[in-house]
Amino acid sequence: MTQDQKIIRAKVGLLELAKQLGNVSQACKMMGYSRDRVIDSTTNFVEHPRSIGSTIPTSSHRPVSPMFRLAGLTSFKAVVLEGFEVVFIVIAVSAAGGVLIPATTGALAACLLVAVMGLAVHRPLARIPENKLKFAVGVMLSAFGMFWTGEGLGITWPGADLAIIGIALLFLSFGLAEAVLLRRTRTEEALP
Repeated sequence: MTQDQKIIRAKVGLLELAKQLGNVSQACKMMGYSRDRVIDSTTNFVEHPRSIGSTIPTSSHRPVSPMFRLAGLTSFKAVVLEGFEVVFIVIAVSAAGGVLIPATTGALAACLLVAVMGLAVHRPLARIPENKLKFAVGVMLSAFGMFWTGEGLGITWPGADLAIIGIALLFLSFGLAEAVLLRRTRTEEALP
């Protein structure tokens, strides 16, 4: 990595932090930069984009890192594995109960419905910030997981299936409280 690329990477990191915090001054303080120097150099770069990093390609196509390809392949394999797991569960349970045809038809209909819904909602979902979406999915998975674990252990939940909502609210409350605590701790550590 060239010196110009290191400088640009640091500045991009600063801009991303400023975007997350919603405050350029606070981001400069956290990263130990002078706000005035950052603004001056950013203005200079905007006015003369080739002045820093003349070797940076100007095309919109960026090379894909081998780590990104590995991550994509790993995700693909995980999804395929989950799909096979569902197929084998449907076959095993329905064959034992003598309802292979209706169960297979239902599984195929569910697969088709998920594919159609994915196509229908992928654009609106793409507008949701990724971390917020991951947080919401984590809360739901944790709530369902705790509920089903309790069911498997023979726990009788108050409110029966409605207990899932209470468990989800509990996980949501603890998660949001922890996020506030961690954000406050990180801010205090970063200030001189």
